[in-house]
Amino acid sequence: MNLDEHITDVITLINILNLDGIKPIPLLKKTFKAIKPGGSLIVAGPTSDESFNKVEALILKHLKEDGLLETFKKDFELLKQRNKTILNPHANYWSEEGMAELLLEQGFSKIRALDNGIYKGLLYLIVAEK
Repeated sequence: MNLDEHITDVITLINILNLDGIKPIPLLKKTFKAIKPGGSLIVAGPTSDESFNKVEALILKHLKEDGLLETFKKDFELLKQRNKTILNPHANYWSEEGMAELLLEQGFSKIRALDNGIYKGLLYLIVAEK
């Protein structure tokens, strides 16, 4: 997909802006260009580098309650391993307010939704409108 054209109404970036090796500002600029006028960007991410560690027990509890722990055990272990690779000094983390401000600086016209209560404040979700 060519992110240099207005090609879509919505783009979703879930837990990737914090990954080591991602250059968030250039990615957000390309994302902005790719969204049609009036379209939206949905961004979600951890509120700190300890978010996954703090929410791990809650995720396991929910999987167990739903009878899905055995089904997703391998996936969860892989998620834990991948999380360890991004918990380093080079990873980028923002507060929801900081991310909202960054999106406005990149040209988005307004923040339509901001929720920092996901998993007891360990994750944020923002919807920005172009």
